[in-house]
Amino acid sequence: SYLSHYPLAWAIAKDENFLKSSIVSDELIGFADGSLITYGDAVSVVSGKNIYPIDNFTTFEALGYSWDDLIPAGGDEVALYEKQKLLNLSSPHPSGTIFYAPDDGIYYLIQDNRKKLLPSGAIANSWLKKSPIVIDNRNLQTFGQCTLSQRSWLFKKYFCQADISALQNLRGKDYEFKFTSQQDFRTNDLTVSLRKDYNRDNLNKNLQDIFSSIKKNYISQDNVQ
Repeated sequence: SYLSHYPLAWAIAKDENFLKSSIVSDELIGFADGSLITYGDAVSVVSGKNIYPIDNFTTFEALGYSWDDLIPAGGDEVALYEKQKLLNLSSPHPSGTIFYAPDDGIYYLIQDNRKKLLPSGAIANSWLKKSPIVIDNRNLQTFGQCTLSQRSWLFKKYFCQADISALQNLRGKDYEFKFTSQQDFRTNDLTVSLRKDYNRDNLNKNLQDIFSSIKKNYISQDNVQ
């Protein structure tokens, strides 16, 4: 638990007299927010007084976590936390997660479902005791264009189709879409649907993804190379 909060070099040696004169608190510190702990076959993310079990290998890697950051935990340590619902592909990152954008050298801290900028790498390192989630800030500026066409005159429905193939090689699993128009108009509902076209250019990548999924589901993680 200590090493999930601080480097070992920060520990200060004290003699028995210091320990005897200090009152031990009933409140245990536990693991730092964002820590990945393992107990039995489960991998969970620590956030405050809660732990969030991750549902499978695919979600673990899609969320950007590293297998090298797993911390074995005992039953007594896990019992300190309240287990929450499983994290899946649609779950947001819990508080304590750190994002790093290498294209800009910027770090972000997730707190209460908000992304907060960390002013410097030194401050980020004071929080960071594991690998950050790598993101690309430049990908926030990916644009697509389309022309609205009327699909149904009776119900006043419109649609447009844009090429967003540039998104297929982006890191991560979350997307945010913003629709802007050259003309002002009002709408009651806006629906976004994604379609993946298979072609010769992306065939090899798709086959690799399928093979990787098979390995995760049918081969022990210790045997995956």
